[in-house]
Amino acid sequence: IIGMAMINSFGDSLAEIYLAQVGRTLGYNLREELYKHLQRLSLAFHDQRRTGDILTRITGDVSEVEDFIIGSLSDIIGSLLVLAGTLVYLFYQSWQIGLVATLIIPLMAVVSHHFARQIKVATKQQRAREGDLATATQEMLSSIRVIQTYSQGDHELKRFAEVNERNAGIALQTAKLQARFSWVMKVLESLAISGVVWLGLWLIHGVQPPAITVGTLVLFIDQIRNMFKPTRKII
Repeated sequence: IIGMAMINSFGDSLAEIYLAQVGRTLGYNLREELYKHLQRLSLAFHDQRRTGDILTRITGDVSEVEDFIIGSLSDIIGSLLVLAGTLVYLFYQSWQIGLVATLIIPLMAVVSHHFARQIKVATKQQRAREGDLATATQEMLSSIRVIQTYSQGDHELKRFAEVNERNAGIALQTAKLQARFSWVMKVLESLAISGVVWLGLWLIHGVQPPAITVGTLVLFIDQIRNMFKPTRKII
């Protein structure tokens, strides 16, 4: 137990270090290329685009890419290995149970694709609203002397509140979509476990000699439940 814990922790530490290096290097290169690209764009582009939105793209969006590399890439790779190992084990123990587990994955992919399109649209809208927030803040700060001189603070606050309200609405919409997605996945998980229980009981009582034992069925149920976790991470 101690030896495995040391090896596992050592592997996690190395992965964290190398992924951090890759993520930060990628973010560094992205910011530098974006900065060069902005300098080459025409004045007409800069007249049409707002400064706060551009700043959000350079800082916030690149940080999202960094966080994905550092925090999610290792989860995806690990989840793929766990999923592959689980399917191999299930097929080795019972091809019927393995077939049920395999059929679950494309069903989950179809459901996730449906929700992913909606979540992607809502997320893009949310990022745009966050750009509007940054723009409103930047414009207020750049003209703070004029605002205070002519007592326009209430007007600017009202304008900012409207932008902030739109941003909160989009964020809530995204959260609702993600909550519905989680609910559907839980229902699919319960259906899959019910199917495995039904099939397992048939393999125990419906065939002679029994193809599996009750203990093996309990293990199958646990494996199916654990299979949903890496699959959801990958999705």
